[in-house]
Amino acid sequence: MTSTFTPIVKRIPSSDGTIIFAEAIGNPLNPGVIFVPGLCLDSIVFDCLFSDKALLECVYMVRYNMRGSGRSGKPTTAEGHASQLYADDWLAVARAFNLKNPVHVGWSYGATAVTDICANITPLPISGAVFLGGLPSVGLELRQKVLKPRIVSVASELIKPITSSWIPLKIDFIESLFDEKDHVPDSVKFTWLGSTVGYTPEDAIFALTRSQDPSKLFEAGSKGLPLLVISGELDTHNRGEVLVQEMEPHFKNIESLMIEGGSHAIFYTHQQQVVEALLKFMGDIQGGKYGSAH
Repeated sequence: MTSTFTPIVKRIPSSDGTIIFAEAIGNPLNPGVIFVPGLCLDSIVFDCLFSDKALLECVYMVRYNMRGSGRSGKPTTAEGHASQLYADDWLAVARAFNLKNPVHVGWSYGATAVTDICANITPLPISGAVFLGGLPSVGLELRQKVLKPRIVSVASELIKPITSSWIPLKIDFIESLFDEKDHVPDSVKFTWLGSTVGYTPEDAIFALTRSQDPSKLFEAGSKGLPLLVISGELDTHNRGEVLVQEMEPHFKNIESLMIEGGSHAIFYTHQQQVVEALLKFMGDIQGGKYGSAH
């Protein structure tokens, strides 16, 4: 029988005072996992996972909003979006919930936090990383290789001054997360759309142009940090197979899963497959399959 858990919500001050919204659910004695959502979206998108019986039984789940998005604070200077601060946010959340070497699961833009973590926190505070249709760095070279034209077009419009096309643009953005065959309820789409309302062009500029150095991420990969890349065959944002090719030279413990018919919001449209892959990955880490990356 599945236990009943009550979510724990915290608003956590980061090193510069920016408030980071975070929520946890599950048994804190279980292995920890931190979920981070994509560009301009709130962690509310993970509601389906935070009510998943298999996950609730096996892991302690934490989700938070990156600075500048959702219910977290929104720094208004480039200095407020330094890589060190993104790492500080993550560490503040991990400490607030007493997580020890959790797995980081980044969906879409949420995967970029792994680069900040590896570049700025020693010793490495994660036991593994999962990219859910995620790009680990905002670096131009990787973006040009992995991103597809549709999201490049949408992102280029997100950074322009607000006009009458602002809301239609965000509607198109939400639609791009799914495939037509997914038949996602309008209530879900409107909830996700609502979470983007406070996201401004300035927020997008800071997020998409901030400086990151992936060298420490790749160093961690070469030393054994386990990486799982989960992609959707019909993802209109990322070329998952290209991302895997780009990561393979840097990670000696890399696994990948391409889900047939999967869209960008793959954790929602193909929840069971994603959950099974995540639990297997975490089980392999706990079982010592990959050794230690620390």
